[in-house]
Amino acid sequence: MSSGNSSQNFFARFGQRFAPPPAKPSGLSGFESAFESAAEAIPEADFSEQANAQRMERAEDSLDRIVREYLKADPSAVEIANRIRREGGDALERLGQLDPRLADDAQAGSVLEVIVATDGSRPTFLIKNGQVDPLSSVLGTWGDKLTTHSSQLEAAIACVGRIDHPAASLGYMGTGFLVQPDLVVTNRHVLQAIGAWNGRKWQLASGIAIDFGHEWNATSTLNRRLVDEVVFATPKAVNPYQIDHSVLDLAILRLKPTANPPKQFFQLTTSKTWMYAGGTIFTIGYPGPPPATVPQSLLEQLFKSQYGYKRLAPGVVMPAGPANWTLAHDATTLGGNSGSVIISIDANGFAAGLHYGGQWSTPRENWGHILADVLDQPDQASGLSLREVLQSYGATVRTDLQAPAAQPITPIPPQTTSRSPSKALPAYPVAVSTTLPAAAVPASGTRSQAGSVSRPTIPLSSRFVTLDSMKFLGVRPGATRAESVELEAAGDGETPASVFEDRGGYDPEFLPGWTVLLPKPDGDMRHLRRGGTGTELKYQHFSVILSASRRMPIITATNIDGAQSRRVPRIDTWRYDGRLDQADQWGNELYTNNALDRGHMVRREDPVWGSLEIARRANIDTFHYTNSCPQMAGVNQRVWLGLEDYILKHTRQDDMRISVFGGPYFSDDDLEYRGALIPLAFWKVVAFQVDGDRPSATAYKVSQVRELSELEFVFSAYKTFQISIQQVMDATGIDFSDLIPFDGFSTHEATHGGCLSERIEDLSQIRV
Repeated sequence: MSSGNSSQNFFARFGQRFAPPPAKPSGLSGFESAFESAAEAIPEADFSEQANAQRMERAEDSLDRIVREYLKADPSAVEIANRIRREGGDALERLGQLDPRLADDAQAGSVLEVIVATDGSRPTFLIKNGQVDPLSSVLGTWGDKLTTHSSQLEAAIACVGRIDHPAASLGYMGTGFLVQPDLVVTNRHVLQAIGAWNGRKWQLASGIAIDFGHEWNATSTLNRRLVDEVVFATPKAVNPYQIDHSVLDLAILRLKPTANPPKQFFQLTTSKTWMYAGGTIFTIGYPGPPPATVPQSLLEQLFKSQYGYKRLAPGVVMPAGPANWTLAHDATTLGGNSGSVIISIDANGFAAGLHYGGQWSTPRENWGHILADVLDQPDQASGLSLREVLQSYGATVRTDLQAPAAQPITPIPPQTTSRSPSKALPAYPVAVSTTLPAAAVPASGTRSQAGSVSRPTIPLSSRFVTLDSMKFLGVRPGATRAESVELEAAGDGETPASVFEDRGGYDPEFLPGWTVLLPKPDGDMRHLRRGGTGTELKYQHFSVILSASRRMPIITATNIDGAQSRRVPRIDTWRYDGRLDQADQWGNELYTNNALDRGHMVRREDPVWGSLEIARRANIDTFHYTNSCPQMAGVNQRVWLGLEDYILKHTRQDDMRISVFGGPYFSDDDLEYRGALIPLAFWKVVAFQVDGDRPSATAYKVSQVRELSELEFVFSAYKTFQISIQQVMDATGIDFSDLIPFDGFSTHEATHGGCLSERIEDLSQIRV
């Protein structure tokens, strides 16, 4: 794909998102002609100076309100809002000028995404009292549709719930929606996070429930119901971090009976009148943080404190999806909505699909399975089709739901502050087809493969992305599952051993002309169980050796190149390393519902250097339990975490390289908690070169005095000391003898005796 086409795709996607939604084409009988005609009918976006000024004004007003009322004036949100003000106008002007460099400017693209979400082009609304909160984003051109279809949207909102898992760190795993009083549709990858397949049936974890509340600043629980069993799951497992559009990602859960079953749910219908490019859709779900494999975008950083609440986001259908059973749309989904319903209101307001993934790279695109194209897919356990399973539970397929007549448009009424429980709401229809296209019917119980299906050639306006050009945007089997919120990753996911095959780990030759080997501890080292041999867990630019008995790092070793350092967004999802058994590593069970942090032994920023791809990989690699030790919040970050930065700044400016070793002090006096022994102190050893290539090495210790209470424990403030490397060697048994000659503290102790230990209140006190 040429850079020219790549830029064209970028401008086409943002141009469509800023353009007003088109009217539904009339008089079209064919699916392909509807696509073609609608594509030609979508208007161009206006990027004049006046139009851009109006966009920025709306975005700024929205940002001010969101930051003040919904983000509690959080300083990080204020900074993001200020950045949008500084950079937004320039990004819009460059978009209007078709500046080809804009397509490769991730920062400008991230700014444009926030403008889209806050100027009313593709807003994302919080739900309050079962209704859309129009003040939580700018209405833009969507007010008429929200008003005209308010009853349908309110009914749909009531049918969407959050799938809660008590053992998850966030408390939930995804979204689901009712298709019968006791049946909930969600993703198979969500099911994989709350249950396990034993070869015959699915076994759910304890306490799995769906809750139809969790609205912004409201009582969390509403019509909460426990999940009883799995009644349908597609046969093939879904990789939650790698999208394969040929794999159907759908499951159905049956809820435990209730004395007051819901009166409203999504019905089934054969209608597909919504299926045209530019048609309006809405997503309803519970956006959460992005998965471990993806850095947070500027948009996700802005809305980070609003994860887990029910939201509605409008958008339009894209000209073509990446697979025969896939709908592509451009609604703003923040981190995504795994298991969210995608509804169409242009054709009697029914559910068009089930959200399963998307791409985070700008301009964003999201994907959902077209419910009209999956009804004949088989169940993993019974082999029955989805249609047969649904009908066995009383779900009928309707054929009489057609496009409605035009309705009058009236202003949105003032939002009420409480829900009216007595309001009668109709059953809400879901679109599923009674037949599949011939090319989509799988043979011998297997699914069709994306790319192998014969699809009609659809001539599109140059303003739209074709199937071929979608390859540039990553819309293909194996594309990164980024936009979709894999909420199970917020708990304890696992990175397969194969992912680490190309990791080089710590490099002993990293410092010019000075070989600094990785010291090996004495015994108690955990050997790799798969994906290699030995005890060294190699990551991007760093290595870890794990203690077999303590299930924590004995030593970590990192190469830091300050000249190539990059800033990438922090992620907050930790994973097991698949080269070891999960029982070899302390997971989320040690850190939930207490004041313990997963303390990075290799500081997150340290290995994040090199190309953007490599830096992102290193960032993700640091978020493995093998790199964590339990630490209390309140570590002296100004000193302890700033050591590497300080040393880099004051070493040779042309290389700016250091190697850092670190780990915990293991002691018999460590505090026993939840079956683990919590280290009371940590050490670092830093090797670097000062001017004139002179090797130098220093050591540091951070200690904490523990206090006990009846229920939990807390630590007092950490204190940081510069000590000798000899002291670290004596206390840990790790052989640092090669570095001792270059450490002034160690040589002083060898000459004069005693042990040096100097409290570091300020980084300028460090002696090299």
